[in-house]
Amino acid sequence: REVLVFKMSVALGFDAPRAFVLCSMRAARDEDFGVQLVGRILRVHRTLQAKAAKAAKGKLPEDLRYGYVFLADPTLQTGIDLAGQRINRIQTEYAKVSQKTTVVNVGGRATVQAVAVGGQFSLFPQGTSGWPVKDAPQPQDGDGKVENYADEDFDLGGFFRMPADGQSECQGRSGAVRRPAPQRRYTYPLRDDAPRFFQTQELSADVTATEEDCAQRFLISTRALLDAIRSRVKVERKTLDVFTGQMQMDLMGAELEPTEIERRALRALQHSPVFDPRELRRALLKKVEAVLREEFFDEANDPLAVRRMLDTLLALHPETLYDAQRSALAKHAMILPADPLPVIWESDEALPSSSRNLYGILPADLNSWEQHFAQILDHDQSGAVTWWHRNQPHKLWAVNVLLPDGRGFFPDFLIGVKDRKTPDGVLLAEPKFHFERRDEVPKADVAHASYGKVLVLHREGGVEWRVVRLDGKSQRTRLGDKLRIADLAGWGL
Repeated sequence: REVLVFKMSVALGFDAPRAFVLCSMRAARDEDFGVQLVGRILRVHRTLQAKAAKAAKGKLPEDLRYGYVFLADPTLQTGIDLAGQRINRIQTEYAKVSQKTTVVNVGGRATVQAVAVGGQFSLFPQGTSGWPVKDAPQPQDGDGKVENYADEDFDLGGFFRMPADGQSECQGRSGAVRRPAPQRRYTYPLRDDAPRFFQTQELSADVTATEEDCAQRFLISTRALLDAIRSRVKVERKTLDVFTGQMQMDLMGAELEPTEIERRALRALQHSPVFDPRELRRALLKKVEAVLREEFFDEANDPLAVRRMLDTLLALHPETLYDAQRSALAKHAMILPADPLPVIWESDEALPSSSRNLYGILPADLNSWEQHFAQILDHDQSGAVTWWHRNQPHKLWAVNVLLPDGRGFFPDFLIGVKDRKTPDGVLLAEPKFHFERRDEVPKADVAHASYGKVLVLHREGGVEWRVVRLDGKSQRTRLGDKLRIADLAGWGL
């Protein structure tokens, strides 16, 4: 067996003539990335190519007719299915090659040049290699006046020197280069109807929640206790032919790996930075022992058995511990008024306008997804969205939301929604690309005491915005219904 291991992406490429099995552990929702993945197992070794051409006639053994992609989580691998559909639509044709031209503008003189082999062209055309373009656009200076260099020889034969004031000059037959004008600051005033400040959430400085408080709230259900005793889980296996669309499903039982149980239990114990994992384990062991005694289990007298029982409970049902931690910390969460919003938004560059932003602009720190979401808010025709604001992290006027483990995060958007029963009608929204990441999962089920549940969104396929929801049992996120502006008034209340 030969194995190739890729830390980041198999799409970086390799020259394996025939990879029969690919184990993909990362998300692959993008169709292009899915095509790259499927392509890795479609390469047929030269010794099989002749037989592969006759595979339909049974000339190739059954085991060699398929390549397999093993997916750790099929819900995160929709790009594989889309890839098969695209490959089925591929039609072979000869590429049509035509000569390409480009316009080169040097020193105000524009010329048309044919692109040479390799995509190269001449920066300084000689003789008849370029043709002047009539009415070509001329460069402008800082005052908007046209500078005409058409009648001058453009020469780089000068030299650069650095004067004592640190300003560079270029001297030569082309003359000195004009120094840039001082940089301008752009200012944008806050709307008159904007809220003056928002409410943020913080933990009390004197948090007194203890590991014993958490253990007391660690409620073990009968079902969870039975699952821990059996130490088995039900596994559903799905096999999809990406080219025919045929699906096979079967169920199977699987024993839990002891080392994996210990690893998951430790991860659950370290989930919150507020509680010490060692002290928390001691408190939980006492609670589990008491439950086993009450249920008349002989394992209550065996410390090793109690420890295994606790690890299994934490591995299979970590949400039980997270709920206990959330309950223990809830009384220490405080709602405080944040600092007033700045009256002026400043920028080093001119910003695009926005019809509903509190400052009338699209902030420069928005990524492409956030820009698309902001445009949806701006283009709302129903009137439900009255304004929106970019919630910049760690600013004194920003809104912080506490996670169940005591940490905080800053949702990307504050949205004013008509008829929403919160202060100023505020809704918190968080567009998220890697919503399935372990550190991002808790955000899908967290709520602000004043503004309600945070709306976490994902742009599926780069097209449709869908709501991200948390499965309480598996503690994993999934995509729910598509985003509807009409639902925002009552979301998470």
